[in-house]
Amino acid sequence: MIVRTQAELTAALANPQVTVIEICSPEGVWLRVEGQRPGTRVVARESSQVEAWGSSQVEAWGSSRVVARESSRVEAWGSSQVEARESSQVVAWGSSQVEARESSQVVARESSQVEARESSRVEARESSRVVARESSQVEARESSRVVARESSQVVARESSQVEAWGSSQVVASPHVAIHLHSGVAQIEGGVIIDVTSVDATAAAWAEHHGLEVQDDMALVYKAVDDRWSTPRGFVYEPGAYLTAPDWRDDGECGGGLHFGPTPRYARDYHQEATRYVKVAIPLDKARPIPGGPYDTAKIKAASCLVLGEVTIDGEPVGAEATA
Repeated sequence: MIVRTQAELTAALANPQVTVIEICSPEGVWLRVEGQRPGTRVVARESSQVEAWGSSQVEAWGSSRVVARESSRVEAWGSSQVEARESSQVVAWGSSQVEARESSQVVARESSQVEARESSRVEARESSRVVARESSQVEARESSRVVARESSQVVARESSQVEAWGSSQVVASPHVAIHLHSGVAQIEGGVIIDVTSVDATAAAWAEHHGLEVQDDMALVYKAVDDRWSTPRGFVYEPGAYLTAPDWRDDGECGGGLHFGPTPRYARDYHQEATRYVKVAIPLDKARPIPGGPYDTAKIKAASCLVLGEVTIDGEPVGAEATA
């Protein structure tokens, strides 16, 4: 049974003859699932938005967004987004994204992405990616990747990878690669790769992030809106050459044009971005800005040349894609 309004959903949940409920609510309309009967399957589809309460169980598909509360359980598929709160449980599959808070529990599988906060607990498997913050706990297995920040705790096994920042604690089996970004992180086991000095020079930063460098120009990325603009008012239209009127030759935020090593990194500083561009910056007039335990890696430059539009994965868009 397909429902689009709260009244239709409430009636379907109360009807013992309905065993499958598909939520296809209009954009911006939140529906509440509560009082679900045993054996009833509730599926959130398309761009529907759902809050799951009590002991309800919801499957999230497509680009749907679900907020899991209390002891609810959500299974996320496709490109769905789930926010797990309280003592809720989430199993994330495919390219789904989950933000775990409070004492929620998440099992991340395949290429899903999870951001764990507070006292949440995450089990990362396969090629999933987890960012652990505050006092969250993560168990990483297979080829999963964990970024441990603040006072988070990580137990890493098999071929998983861990980035250790801040005062995080990592216990790893012998073949786990640990990228150490902090002098105060506590590491036990694993293979430690000390990258605490990658921000020393622009060349070292570019090499660390695997950037393409041509004639002493590094190729980096900027997140922009539909008009190629940023919150600071600079317009990064393809072909444009920009200079920073406030250039400051140091490693501090501000005083220059700021970029990320990938479009996804760049998006962290402009969450409302709708477009991404590849730009070339001069290494001799560029300075890395240390990410620290809280921020995403970025670099600033005195000037840049905008080469063209790319996708979130860095693939060319438009004429450049077919050239």
